[in-house]
Amino acid sequence: MWVLGEILEKQTLIQINLFLREITIRAMRLMRHKILYKSKFTYTIVNKIIWYLTKKIEKKFLLFC
Repeated sequence: MWVLGEILEKQTLIQINLFLREITIRAMRLMRHKILYKSKFTYTIVNKIIWYLTKKIEKKFLLFC
């Protein structure tokens, strides 16, 4: 019974982790659109910055799982 509880706890943590990752990626996309809308930066510069930050965050989430 204890093992089942531990497995369920791990599954819950993984689901929470995936949910937080998805929210973070959505926030990055919104930031990209806001930056592009308010500034005169080219799309490629902003895209590279957001891509870099997203990859960094994904690595942290993958290490957590």
